[in-house]
Amino acid sequence: MEKKGIVPGFHYDLFISYAHANNTSGWVTDFQEDLLNLLWEQLGAKPRIWWDTSGLDGQAVPDGIREAVYQSAVMVPVMSIAYLNSDNCCPFELDPFAKFQHPVFPLVMGTYKRIVVVGYDTEDNCPRVTWPTVLQDAPFVSFCETTREGDRFLHSHPAKKNPRDEYWIRLGRAVRHLCMILTQMRKGPKGEDVAELASPAPPAAKPAVAWRVRWSKPSVYVRYRAVDTMTAAKIANRVQQQQCDVTYLESDSGEASLEAYLQRSDAEILVFGCEVIDWARLEWLRCRDIASQGRPKRLGMLANGECLDQLGIVSDFVVPLRLTSSGDIEGLDRLLDGLS
Repeated sequence: MEKKGIVPGFHYDLFISYAHANNTSGWVTDFQEDLLNLLWEQLGAKPRIWWDTSGLDGQAVPDGIREAVYQSAVMVPVMSIAYLNSDNCCPFELDPFAKFQHPVFPLVMGTYKRIVVVGYDTEDNCPRVTWPTVLQDAPFVSFCETTREGDRFLHSHPAKKNPRDEYWIRLGRAVRHLCMILTQMRKGPKGEDVAELASPAPPAAKPAVAWRVRWSKPSVYVRYRAVDTMTAAKIANRVQQQQCDVTYLESDSGEASLEAYLQRSDAEILVFGCEVIDWARLEWLRCRDIASQGRPKRLGMLANGECLDQLGIVSDFVVPLRLTSSGDIEGLDRLLDGLS
């Protein structure tokens, strides 16, 4: 069974976003271990924390990071000069998290924000006005201060645990902020929070001239999860018979090129088993966000079972599909109408 966080609907409770230059001495490693233990103690359940231990060093952003961003309840940025200068932290972690419209939990729930900032550098060295706007009003706990001599001093994990040590005092403040938002999210959103959720925006219309210069066949990207390869191949073959260029990939193996495929496809079809309906819900939201750039124009959703109604999606962008006993796909004509 796939592990999930203590907040319903999320695989991870916390996503620690940090610059690897700030962990050369192991500070982030100690911080996340201490944070995990204190949260476990106070929440009565062990939270799941995602943090990258590999280090990118200019490499492409791994798919695990992309998935974890969308599937985390709360983000904990470790603010520093190195963080702001990183080519990855803000563009590929913070920004997607802040812009992602979760179907149930908005970024701000009443007085709670799903971001808690931890300070690795002092505000003198890393002024708040230089932070991304979304962080400037978020709860903030600094672990760094300037000494009387004007030197920078970072409070780190001490050799012996002393509750009066400044490191543990500051860690306790961060834990209190996180406990409040995680406890609120475990209860579920209030009615007014759900009412304030932004309605899904329709994808931007593609300029007509762009379609005239493209090849004649619509490009369709078929992704599948919890469905066997033979079933997916039959679906792809059926779509290809409608004069389409088709790419079909299992979700795990195709993640590396996900955005590239979506940005170059006229339509996407998600084929999934009912046991991964949460994955399907997150993927349709991500596809809709990418579609704001012009492609894909439509998204087809085909469930291997009777669970499409559980998605609760009413959108002109989404076309429900059904595989008949004869192998035909009901709704396919509507999905492909006008794409060529």
